[in-house]
Amino acid sequence: VCVCVCSCSSSGLTGRGVVGYRAQVGVDYDLREMLSLAGRVASLAGRRAAAAAAVPTVAVAATAGAGRRFQHSTASLLDAASIGLNETQQEIYEVCRNFATNEMQPHMTEWDQKEIFPRDVLKKAASLGFGAIYCRDEFGGSGLTREDASIIIETLSTGCVSTTAYLSIHNMCAWMVDTYGNKAQREKYIPALATMDLFGSYCLTEPGSGSDAAALRTIARKDGDSYVLNGSKAFISGGGESDIYLIMTRTGGEGPK
Repeated sequence: VCVCVCSCSSSGLTGRGVVGYRAQVGVDYDLREMLSLAGRVASLAGRRAAAAAAVPTVAVAATAGAGRRFQHSTASLLDAASIGLNETQQEIYEVCRNFATNEMQPHMTEWDQKEIFPRDVLKKAASLGFGAIYCRDEFGGSGLTREDASIIIETLSTGCVSTTAYLSIHNMCAWMVDTYGNKAQREKYIPALATMDLFGSYCLTEPGSGSDAAALRTIARKDGDSYVLNGSKAFISGGGESDIYLIMTRTGGEGPK
């Protein structure tokens, strides 16, 4: 299975909605890296569990003639979410929290109701370093860790889940180019993806196989120095808005590899 980077017309790629994904294609993980990542995720999960235990999420109050009312303190919950972060991560968290509260939350209902893709707000997020979070800094990436990225995405989601979900997809596209692209490709695409002068989407989901990467049927046939793509994609998050599309396709026979 391979990934093709396409800068192409967006006709036929529609829909702002975010779809689930179950696999990334073309990734060979080193066991030590997997164990290291698992350790960081477990550590973060432990801190989140401790934070949840420290702050009550819901308080129930009985009022005369009004039954039971549920009250919660969003500010307290957000404060608890920062427990256990190091100094740099605390700073990242505060920046994200302020951005989510001031730039995203006041507009999220309108964005969803009117199907608005907030390019200007996403570019503001990119100006804070959120366009290529875990890409190397050689060509403009922020060079942060996956744990840092989880803090950013989790916190921005308090402002608008669907917009933040797209941002996470854009970052995955930037990471794939940064990890598997050659130097010329990285030099060409990463700076513009980091600033979000170019928006990125990956195309995995297909009408017949959903988001099951092992069952995708789109093929890429080599023709001289180029590849000819043949297949169908659907439910592309950012479709119609993105400039760069990473096409999940296969160059061999059917099956997982």
